[in-house]
Amino acid sequence: MDHSKLTAVEDSTTPRPSLDLTVAVTCFNEEEYIHTTLDNLVGALLDGDLQWEIVVLDDASKDRSVAVVEEYIRQHPDLAISLWVNEINQGFGYNYVQGAFVGRGEFYRVVCGDDCESKDTLSAIFSALGTADLIIPYAEGDDGRTWLRRRLSGLYTTLVNLLSGHRVRYYNGMILVRRFHVMRWHGNYRGFGLQADLLARLLDEGLTYREVGVRKRERKHRKSTALRLKNVLSVLHTFVDIAVRRVGHFLYPADARRNRRMLCRWSPAPTDHVTWVESAMGRAQMSLAPRPVDAEATAK
Repeated sequence: MDHSKLTAVEDSTTPRPSLDLTVAVTCFNEEEYIHTTLDNLVGALLDGDLQWEIVVLDDASKDRSVAVVEEYIRQHPDLAISLWVNEINQGFGYNYVQGAFVGRGEFYRVVCGDDCESKDTLSAIFSALGTADLIIPYAEGDDGRTWLRRRLSGLYTTLVNLLSGHRVRYYNGMILVRRFHVMRWHGNYRGFGLQADLLARLLDEGLTYREVGVRKRERKHRKSTALRLKNVLSVLHTFVDIAVRRVGHFLYPADARRNRRMLCRWSPAPTDHVTWVESAMGRAQMSLAPRPVDAEATAK
């Protein structure tokens, strides 16, 4: 992987993670679509040359989503796929961040379990890894949304740009980012407002980015929840946090903030065994196959 266009935020004297990428698949009542989602994701990953893992995070589904994922893992024992099951529903924001803590890759991306991204779309995003710190996807062409939803999305992007001082095409896409940055800079969100806040925060930190146009398709089986009260409140929460943080930029110069950036690298745990992880909120069955180790790198 070419790291020449990535911001140097880690200590180069410590070892790099052995996995390039962790992909977290969020799942809530996706019995009908989670299998196709995994097929598209695995196909896109196998087309590249990355060392990767997939972590499926089920948010207390009431259908057979968990059984479908468990069967998929059994049918593909050679793939690095694990399953984390929440005992109670936690919301998208929680699972977005939880996947970063459960994962072990250097880079991180979330994929929704409702089959809204094709294999070609995922391949286009993953192939851009290493060209910038942040890979920001945005929808090109007709993505199946109604006129009202497109207008609301455009208004949302305009307001976030005005409040943050940035100029990004889209804030609600799933960015490809260093996993460390998600763990370090995530906000306290349950809903999709986390995405805009995290992206604006990382841009504030001076990270480089590349915008990638992709073809997306509308979610197949459920109506939009964008105008529900809890989502509206989440958006207002996002706007307030971004505005307050921008005021802080005038009080604390950017150069001083960036000089305090954390430097961190760590070594991943071994993956040649099956591990059970349990907590009060969920359980994870780590069904990970050993990944090939580069003998030359190990010797170094």
